[in-house]
Amino acid sequence: MQLIINMNDKNLYEKVIWFLNNLKGNGLEIIEKEEKNDAKEIDFSAFKIESFKGVDGVAYQKEIRDEW
Repeated sequence: MQLIINMNDKNLYEKVIWFLNNLKGNGLEIIEKEEKNDAKEIDFSAFKIESFKGVDGVAYQKEIRDEW
């Protein structure tokens, strides 16, 4: 089972982590993940894919849409 908790209050976070750390001996695993809310887009321009080198993106999208 998994439980995801989002907290904005650092004091509350520290209290919850303290409590959960006391349960680690009972088989609890804590996985901390900090999400950045400002990163809503992925910039794929950094990826150089040779097979798409000669493809016009707009024309390709139009071709795919026209198939529908």
